[in-house]
Amino acid sequence: MADRRIAYSGPSFRNYTPWIERTLRACLGEPPPIAGSEALAALRVVHAAYESAESGRTVSL
Repeated sequence: MADRRIAYSGPSFRNYTPWIERTLRACLGEPPPIAGSEALAALRVVHAAYESAESGRTVSL
């Protein structure tokens, strides 16, 4: 297998740069920064927050 490297030379996004680097490494076969189940749980929280903001009510998860 060829040595595959990804280099990012764009602007720094403070705390997002390590996330971008780890995500790109995952595309090359390294373990992902978080498991799919953790990502799904985070998305459920975000969607519940949006629903709560729109309705003005508490949303249970």
